[in-house]
Amino acid sequence: MDPTPSTPGRKRGVSPVLIGGAIGIAVGWILLAVVMIVLIGRVNAEKRPGPVPRLTRAAPSVNPDLYIEKPARPASEEVFGEDQVPPRPEVPPAPLTEADEGIDREALGASLDQVQQTSGGRMSVSYIGPDQKRGFAYQGDRPAPAGELMKLCLLVSALKRVDQGEWDPDAPLPGTGMALRDALPAMMSGSDPVVANAIIDEVGIEALNGEIHGYMALSQSTQLQRRLLDMSARAQGLENTTTTNDMAQLLFSLTRGELLGGVSTEMALETLASPQPQGKIPRGVPSLAGVAVGNRPAELPDLEADAAVIWYPDHRWSVLVVSVSGHDEPMAARRAVTDATAIIWAATN
Repeated sequence: MDPTPSTPGRKRGVSPVLIGGAIGIAVGWILLAVVMIVLIGRVNAEKRPGPVPRLTRAAPSVNPDLYIEKPARPASEEVFGEDQVPPRPEVPPAPLTEADEGIDREALGASLDQVQQTSGGRMSVSYIGPDQKRGFAYQGDRPAPAGELMKLCLLVSALKRVDQGEWDPDAPLPGTGMALRDALPAMMSGSDPVVANAIIDEVGIEALNGEIHGYMALSQSTQLQRRLLDMSARAQGLENTTTTNDMAQLLFSLTRGELLGGVSTEMALETLASPQPQGKIPRGVPSLAGVAVGNRPAELPDLEADAAVIWYPDHRWSVLVVSVSGHDEPMAARRAVTDATAIIWAATN
């Protein structure tokens, strides 16, 4: 049989029809995949939220409708605006009393006697409880150097002038290079006497003493005789003095809103609440949730003292002032202030 001769250059293989069909099927699947991807993308785009509006501060994970950006308040209204005046507390006046309810005074006095012995100096303690109807004083009327506790009087005096329209909170306080609203927090949070002495220079020592014994209602044991940290004047016998009872009474009246207008009271307490790294009373208060301590410590070569307002989670508050003077060992006196705080806390809470 004569076989059919093959065409030169042509090889046996897969039919062109089959190859074309395979390519068509592959292209169809690719087109189908592209269509599915486009459809899925459109669905996700419809679900995706629009751009998140920028907030002035990071918002917690709660209802975003609660965080609506508001126009900034003018600087002159941020602290002293009249619309921020809170109502004054409606509680009966109650200075330090001798009520014995809830306080074992004999045991408390004995414990503080021991702390005084270890302090190497003379200790005074004054406390007004969170019910504002009972208190405790341990040699609270004993005069001692005031140190930076006197800044509490200067703070009240400056803000009283703001309330009366005599001083502009946005005007520079002479000698400081700062506006009053910035100078007062600097005075209360630091140890530099520049702001305190600027207030003394502006008001005058005689006028300040008149205010201390006038509307502040402190005893004659609280006296301003020189500028703060004027050690040469101190060496000549001029000393600023106070008692823990007086400082407790001042903080009590200030916190109740009896000395200043509502906005100035709020500002005063905010400056007092600034962190105080050298604070002694805060170290004697247990670290409890919701308990905050605002304090103004004081130190001199022979003085370790602290004056504080303690705020509780239920909006109550108490006042504590502790002073150790005439000591030879600052560390021992500093520990005594903290130890006395812990004793008062345990006896009254």
